[in-house]
Amino acid sequence: MMSGERRYRDALARLERLVADDPGREAEAYQFRGDLRLLLGDPAGAIAAYEPIEERFKHDEYVASALAHAGRDAEAAALLSSALADFPHDGKISRLGKLIVDATLLALETGDASLVRRAAAAMDGQDLARVEAPVRSAVAFARGARDLLDGLPLRADAFPLGEASPMWTLLAVRGHDDPEALARVRAATAPEAMHFGVLPSHIYPALWLERARLEATLGGTDAALAWLDRVIRPRHFDASRGAVIGPALALEARVLDAAGRGGEAEAVRRELARLHAP
Repeated sequence: MMSGERRYRDALARLERLVADDPGREAEAYQFRGDLRLLLGDPAGAIAAYEPIEERFKHDEYVASALAHAGRDAEAAALLSSALADFPHDGKISRLGKLIVDATLLALETGDASLVRRAAAAMDGQDLARVEAPVRSAVAFARGARDLLDGLPLRADAFPLGEASPMWTLLAVRGHDDPEALARVRAATAPEAMHFGVLPSHIYPALWLERARLEATLGGTDAALAWLDRVIRPRHFDASRGAVIGPALALEARVLDAAGRGGEAEAVRRELARLHAP
């Protein structure tokens, strides 16, 4: 509840007491402790907090997020690529879907063609009709991103929701800053477009960032800052935030500067510098 109210420091203090009283708590306690440290701008502390997670692929997903938060994108990419390459055929398929989305988002932000190809190939040779819809969406997203980076057209029919898929929208508006792109992203981020059960929730921080980018160009300062706030100070943490938190903070500083709020912009730049400090 405290995390949902953005009381991250209070939530972490309570969790630290619970872990101290019972060090053998389930892995979720250590995951949440790491998540809260990231929300408080402490990637190194998050990596240490995630260490007790015994399940390799969950551990790697969250440590990669912490590395990306710290601006250590190459290390995050290497960890995600290794996890995708080693993921067992009988592994937890929902975890694989999250790894695919996280790797694809990082690749899109950094232009890492090798990583996006690894994500796109993660389920080659498998019958996608037999897997759950969020994983099919994740695979379609990775393959669509690969096609975009290769200069190929984006196929809506590969996505379970077609052009109604927010994941398709995120790719379709990439590189565009026109009113049609803004309208598409506004529709994709409307409450009725929250297709949980069909999409992995990991896509939403990137969608919110894309809406903020377009709002900053076409919509206005207040709208841009409101959508950035969802990325920077979320009510729910997803590991995919690692791919977008640096760009989100950089955009927030630029929007504040453009609005004549230079002091606030400088504070945001200091926050980003602390996050990326060695």
